[in-house]
Amino acid sequence: MSPHTPEMPRPADPAIALRRSLAELARSRGLRRCYDCGKCTSVCPVNLGGRTFSPRLLGQAALQDPGATLQSALWDCLTCGACREICPVGVDFPGFVRDARALLPGDAVARECSHGGALQTIQRLTGHPSRQQNRLDWVPPGSSWTRTGETLLFTGSAPYYDRYFNYLGSAATAAPAAALRIMNRLELAPVLLEQERSSGHDLLFAGDIEGFRNLARLNAAVMHAAGVKRVVTTCAESYHVMATHYRTVVPGFAIDVEHFSTFLERELAGSAVEFHPLPGRVTYHDPCRLARMSGVVDAPRRLLARIPELELTEMRHRGMKALCCGTSAWVRCGATNKAIQLERLDEAAATGSATLATACPKCVIHLRCAQADLPAGPLKQLALADITELLAQSIAPRAEDL
Repeated sequence: MSPHTPEMPRPADPAIALRRSLAELARSRGLRRCYDCGKCTSVCPVNLGGRTFSPRLLGQAALQDPGATLQSALWDCLTCGACREICPVGVDFPGFVRDARALLPGDAVARECSHGGALQTIQRLTGHPSRQQNRLDWVPPGSSWTRTGETLLFTGSAPYYDRYFNYLGSAATAAPAAALRIMNRLELAPVLLEQERSSGHDLLFAGDIEGFRNLARLNAAVMHAAGVKRVVTTCAESYHVMATHYRTVVPGFAIDVEHFSTFLERELAGSAVEFHPLPGRVTYHDPCRLARMSGVVDAPRRLLARIPELELTEMRHRGMKALCCGTSAWVRCGATNKAIQLERLDEAAATGSATLATACPKCVIHLRCAQADLPAGPLKQLALADITELLAQSIAPRAEDL
């Protein structure tokens, strides 16, 4: 090399760069504020489910030695938010885990996600702009809906879940179908979009930021083209990610996003719609993304309280302190996750309820999957339903429909 030729900088060591990025992310998420009190560990469902895991120690590893042990632990976390809810200084462990997964090298989705990453792959495939879909087979005959208008009923990945989990007898589209029936009863004809995509929640929380961005921008484009000003969805995870994260990746995104429970409660105010009795006892499971991450706790309960002769009996862990359904974003589903799901089913059965209702189709799928492995007994017999289904069953028919 000539003495007059400047020496080219050596390429940065990828391992060192990763460590620095993880440490900086840990600082930005407030992990340095940690009191080391251990409260997060005491409520962490993964730890309680039998796997040695601590958000506090994960944070320490990120700041001190972000190596292979940390990278593995990042996939154990459910990002359920129980730790953040109890943290006295507001450390954002779930936010750190979500964003840290995006920094990991290789195709971590295929390596660390349940079902071999198949569900994330489906979402990636639909993230291509030229991909056309036929996704409205679930719409009940005779329903009123439109292709343009202000209020969109968003179904996301529900049609794909129906195909993938048909062996469970699970129908993720049952909730949007019930929501459509209720909206029609309120003389509302929502927009349904054949070319909408998944909300992208699962890709975002599995670390595929680019895939999430693709889906968000494609959804925003078809919504704007249809004149949509408000999105209503029965999926807690879709609601959370569209209401919270779309604005960060879609310039100018200003569409209002609501979960169906809060939308319906407002629409029923002053309405003449009546409900007929559904005798029985029900308990309600709070989805993590709806309760802890979005603050929607009371609306689903107030709606259930409208149904005559339906008794709502609460589980020991509820509201902001509710147990997770055991997995999120289809990331890792092993023995620990099953233990968490069985604990939740056991809590529900202990209330004496015949039905466990929730407000997210994924919670229904995860808990139904846990039931499939059980022998006959109270946990197996527990009916699982979306609250929207119960509400649709209870709405009194119009006189002309009798």
